[in-house]
Formats: sequence, structure tokens, C-alpha cells
Amino acid sequence: MTKFQAQTLTDLMSPERDAGRLARKVEYVVACEVDDGSWCELDATDQEHARVLARNWVDKLSARGCSCWNVRLIDGKLGPSSFFNYYWTPEEE
Repeated sequence: MTKFQAQTLTDLMSPERDAGRLARKVEYVVACEVDDGSWCELDATDQEHARVLARNWVDKLSARGCSCWNVRLIDGKLGPSSFFNYYWTPEEE
């Protein structure tokens, strides 16, 4: 997978990212860690859409894991904790 701009999950919580979410008027985001350890942020329209994105990125696109967050519409910041987390797990043989 491609290396994304965010090198850590904390990078997704910067004032610049908050302003971007506010400008896009996004209510939910999915933070995905890809196989090289970098992070990307996906916009979702509702909580179920966020869960589907998380599962698909892990199951189909080999992301290490994803967490789904509510976005505060007054300032674009992520909520205090994620509402859904989905991680890659090794398959048992």
C-alpha cells in the first residue's frame, strides 16, 4: 500500500486536520493504519458506513486496523474515544 501523509494516529488529530474535517462538514471518520505503519483518514456518512469502511479496509485491502470516530461539528475535532475498532488477526490453520 501507499505511504500516507500521517505517520502516526496523533498526526490525524492536528489543528490542520481538524480544520479540514470542519471544511468538509464530515460527521464520521475512519482512521486506518496500513501495512507500512502510516495512517489515512476516510470520511463516512454515518456510523454504519464507517464500520463497513473499517471492515473492508482490513479484510480486503490489508490494513492493520481501523478505528471509527465521531467528529465534533463545532470544531472538527475527533470525539473523546472511537466508537468502533477493527483489527487484522492472523488466520488459524
